[in-house]
Order: sequence, then structure tokens, then C-alpha cells
Amino acid sequence: MRILHAPIVIAGQAVALRDVSREAGHESEVWTFGEPGYGIAVDRILEAPADARSAVSLVQDVIAGEWDVVHFHFARTFVRRGLGLPLGWDVDALTATGAKAVFSFHGTDVRRASLEKQLDPWSYYHADAASRDEAAIAEDLAMIRPRAHVMTYSTGGLRDHLPDGVHLPVTVDVEGLAPGADQRAVPVIAHAPSSRATKGSSHVLAAFESLRAEGVRFDVDLIEGVSQTEAVARMRAADVVVEKVLGDGYGVTAVEAMAMGRAVVTRATERSHGHLGDFPCAQADPDSLVDTLRSLIGDVELRQRIGDSGLEFARRVHSVDATRARLDDLYSDSPAQPERLEPDGEWIQRRLATLDEEAALRRQQVSAAREASVLHQTAANDARTREQATREERDEARARVRELERTNAELSRTFTARAARAVRRLRGR
Repeated sequence: MRILHAPIVIAGQAVALRDVSREAGHESEVWTFGEPGYGIAVDRILEAPADARSAVSLVQDVIAGEWDVVHFHFARTFVRRGLGLPLGWDVDALTATGAKAVFSFHGTDVRRASLEKQLDPWSYYHADAASRDEAAIAEDLAMIRPRAHVMTYSTGGLRDHLPDGVHLPVTVDVEGLAPGADQRAVPVIAHAPSSRATKGSSHVLAAFESLRAEGVRFDVDLIEGVSQTEAVARMRAADVVVEKVLGDGYGVTAVEAMAMGRAVVTRATERSHGHLGDFPCAQADPDSLVDTLRSLIGDVELRQRIGDSGLEFARRVHSVDATRARLDDLYSDSPAQPERLEPDGEWIQRRLATLDEEAALRRQQVSAAREASVLHQTAANDARTREQATREERDEARARVRELERTNAELSRTFTARAARAVRRLRGR
């Protein structure tokens, strides 16, 4: 099978999927408009068409490759708006040759800010983060839905924006990432934001300062503006990796850190990962981050457990082997997928009600956990109080013994002196 990924690389996923297909014995390439960042290598750099003639020429070039599957990423195709060609014309030309058109969505390409703000109290859209025009999203989906062989999304929370899509979790070469060293007593905490605004980096840095002011001992590695290779190496050298505290879901950074056995801190609720099983990361939002980090810093065994569980999770969900089976289905003639329907207002309201119920259950669970924590702390305090009382009683007894010994010694000296004087008086007679 011949598989082409185009025309943009998001979080390295087009390249990762290409490599999975190559390992399975298929021919696969990645073509992109412009150089991807972070040192990611692709097979061909394209020049963006400036007019209809150059767009037609590019599509003819793609058709000449005789691809069985053209896997589009980030709601982009080879022909952009404004060139005088109908939207989706290039997809029609490719599928007319027998190629399957697969579309993968990765985030802001399909995420509607208005809906996300309803669903997520810690969405970065509440902080006025940049969002995509929702009319453009609707127009893209109207073009893609009837043409796509299958649609996928890379993080679970996007299901609310693309309920007729299939979850294709991000892919990482888990086996190729060697685990880091065992957890240290004084940990190094890494934070590697691709965007400070969407990751909540201001909250992360403020949490670091708050903990330092308390006298908590730890080191920080802020990883920015470096190649992917260097970023991965520095995360491996850390003990804890804080991915983000805003938005719902987790990305490649968290998976890479899990694959290296690091203890990951992120914000990903049941909405985004519940269908994947137990999620082995320390959960945190801006309000709970300081407490979460304080607990991790002070508990080496907890960090080690989270890191070990994270590695197993990464192997099961995000590895090359896990993705290979998913791609086999997606590229098949009849991939398993939901009914191709655009969500209406009623569906969204039902989903909101479901999320409200899940949130109420989580609040109950958090309340019970906090109550158990308080009881545990109270018991620990009582034990310390009893121990302190016992220690004080022992100290009192020892002090009393020492006082009695001093008194006895003084009395002994007094008796001896009196006896000596009595003997002298008797001799003087």
C-alpha cells in the first residue's frame, strides 16, 4: 500500500504515522508546505500554490504518485481558499483515481471555542486564547464529511467537536525512548511548553515560586526553543514533567515523558481519557497545582509508581504496535466508525448533561478523598501528639532521676562532712 501524509505536520504525528506504516511494510511519505519545526524531517517540501494553475499542477503531481491513501492533517488539503477553485476540488480529483481520503484533526482545526468554554471551566479560551473562526470550521467540515473515507481526532476531548470521528491516539516510538534514571530525593521538574498561553505556563511558574517560598527543595528545567531531540533528552533527565494545567486532554509531551518513566503532571479529565482505562498521571489545574507538586516532591515512591504506570500505559495506548492495528482498520475498505452525522443542538445538550453528571461524581470522589486525607492526617497528628507526650514524660522522668541523683550526692557529701567533724571532735576530747 502507498500512503501519503500531507500537507502539514502537527506534533510530529504525520511523521510518526508514516514510520508506523513503513515498519508494517508499506510505502509512505510526508509532504508539507514549508519546513516543520523542532528539527522534524519530512520527505518533500512543497511550494504553496499561488494561483489556480499552480494548484492544478500540484494536484496532478500528487495523482502521479498513485497513492492508495492520502491522509490529510489539520483540516488542510492541497488547495486553499481564494484560488478560484471549489473547496474540496483536489480531494475529489484524488478519490476519483481510487485513493482513500483520510482526515485527522488535532485540536484548534476542529475545536470550537464557544462549545469548549461550556464544557471546560479551565479551557484556555476563558483566558481569551486565540481560537479559529467557527464559520471556517463549519465550512471545512461541510466539505470534508461527504468526502472522507474516515475522520479521526488525536485527543479524546475532541470527540465533543467531532462525534462522528474515530479516536486515533497520538503515536510515539515508546520502545525507542529509553527510560530515565530512578527518582531522586530532590527532584528536577521539567516544563516544556509549545505555547505558554495554552499550556498555562504562567500558573506553572507561579507554583514553582510559591513552593520555593515555602522552602520546598527542587530544581526546575524550563525547556523552550530547542529541537525535539534536545527536549526529549532533557525530559528524560528530569524526575517530573509538568505538561500543562489548562485545557482538557494530554499530548505528545506527556506521552514521551510517560514512555521514559517520568512522573507526569497534566490536566486531563475523564472526558478526554476515560475510555482508555486507568490514566497514570498526576492531575492538576491552576488551583491544585501547588498541592499536587508538593505531594510529588515529598514522595519519591509515589513519583516512581506514577512513572512505572505511565510507561505501561504508553506501551498499551500510544506505541507503534498499538497504532499499527488502528491504521490497518482505518485504511481498510470498511473502517469501524460512527454514523456520519453532524452534531445538532440536542446532541450537544445531552452531552453537556452527561458531563455535568460526571463532574458531580468526580466532586463526590474528590470530597471523599479529601475527607479520607483529613482523617489520615488527624490520625497521624494524634500519633505524633502521643509520641511527643511519651517523649516528654520520659524526659521528665530522666530529669527527676538526675535531680534525685544530685540530691543524693549532696546529702552524701553533707553526711560525710558531718561525720568527719564528729570524729574530729571525739578525738579532741
